Amino acid sequence: MKRIIIIIVFFCFSQICGCSSGGLEGLYQVNGQVLLDEKPIENVNVYFSPVKKTAKSRSAVGLTDSKGNFKLTTLKTNDGIYPGTYRIYLSKSELAAETLTLSEEERKKKYTDKNGIYSPPHIQVIPKKYINPDTSGFNYAVKAGKNKIIILRMKSEK
Repeated sequence: MKRIIIIIVFFCFSQICGCSSGGLEGLYQVNGQVLLDEKPIENVNVYFSPVKKTAKSRSAVGLTDSKGNFKLTTLKTNDGIYPGTYRIYLSKSELAAETLTLSEEERKKKYTDKNGIYSPPHIQVIPKKYINPDTSGFNYAVKAGKNKIIILRMKSEK
């Protein structure tokens, strides 16, 4: 009898302490690749924004590696995304050319405001069309289970 009580107490304690997956139920892996003019592009933020807002819908983000590959994160690194239809947009910024001629110390001095916030000028590397979910043309339907790898092909603005 004492053994059964210990088991029941342990079970109840584990449920109360949150020995669950921490809200990760129902997330599914989505992997992809970002190409600019058919070449992989590194350090691109890939945003998935739900088309339809529901209790479980959440945005997710991925960051491309040197081969342009990404995995989506909703709550914890690379945990996936909830099923649903998403609009996709991309972002990558780099320091503006005029800041590159300055040393790091000179940049910090020139671009730090009176509140100590460092904010040098940046330029958007991604063509304008792709930084807006309304104009990117990228959509993806995430399914419960295994999802296809998505390839996001961008073309440079001419």
